[in-house]
Amino acid sequence: MSAATMAAGLFVLVVYFTSVRAAIELIFILAKVPYRYLVTLLEELAPSWFERAFTDEDVVVVTGAARGIGRLMAERFAALGAGKCVLVDLHGDALAEAANAVRKAAPDAAVFTYVCDLGDREATYVIMENIAAEVGTVTVLVNNAGIVTG
Repeated sequence: MSAATMAAGLFVLVVYFTSVRAAIELIFILAKVPYRYLVTLLEELAPSWFERAFTDEDVVVVTGAARGIGRLMAERFAALGAGKCVLVDLHGDALAEAANAVRKAAPDAAVFTYVCDLGDREATYVIMENIAAEVGTVTVLVNNAGIVTG
């Protein structure tokens, strides 16, 4: 039995038990599955096709950058070629260590650190204005700051 015959039989079966609209939606769902497989395969074979190209003019701001995922994202952005990486966090000591790790990951990147409690709205406005004035217009913002429990 061919794939077309099976698809036609499935369409008739779905229409019989539900509606034409449900059958059409099922076709679209099933059509997306091979598409996702193709995209996943291409991402594995040629990852550079799917990554954003960064320049020296890009200003990447990562909040919550002192530890964990924020620190890893900052290192990755710098390694991908972001010219200016701005790390913002509440913990100054850990932020300095993260900045050193980012500099090690990408020696050509300019790394800036700002200590700020982003839970304070006014302090957040002030720090973002300072970043825009001192570093430049933000092109990528990763809002990673938060409180993790458990």
